[in-house]
Amino acid sequence: MIANPIVLPFPTPPPFVVFPAIAGLAAANAIGEELVWRGALAQQLRAAPLSWQYAAQALTFGLAHYAGIPAGPLGVLATGVFGMAAFYTRRRYGLRSAILLHFSADLVIFGTALTQIHNEYILIR
Repeated sequence: MIANPIVLPFPTPPPFVVFPAIAGLAAANAIGEELVWRGALAQQLRAAPLSWQYAAQALTFGLAHYAGIPAGPLGVLATGVFGMAAFYTRRRYGLRSAILLHFSADLVIFGTALTQIHNEYILIR
C-alpha cells in the first residue's frame, strides 16, 4: 500500500463503461498477439521439427512478456508455458480457438491488474 495515494477529483467510472473497455483491450491484444505468434511465426516455423516449433513459441512469447504481469523470469516462464498451450490449441483446434483462449486469459489479467491499480494507487473520493 502506498502511503500517499493519488486522489482523483472525479467518480469511479461505472461498470458498464469499464467492463467493455477491458474486453476491448483484451480482444485487441489477443487477436494481435495470436496473429503474430500462432499465425505468422507458426507459418514460418512449419518446416522445423515440432519440438523446435514449441520451443520457439515458448521462448519468444515468454521473452516478449518479460515486463508483463508478472514481470521478470517468472513472467517469462508463465507466459512461455501459456505460449506452448496456445500453440497446441492452435494446432489442434485452430487459430480462432487460440485467440479465444488468449482473450479469456487477458480478461482475467487485465481485470485483476485494473483492480490492483485502483486499490493500491488511486483513492477516489
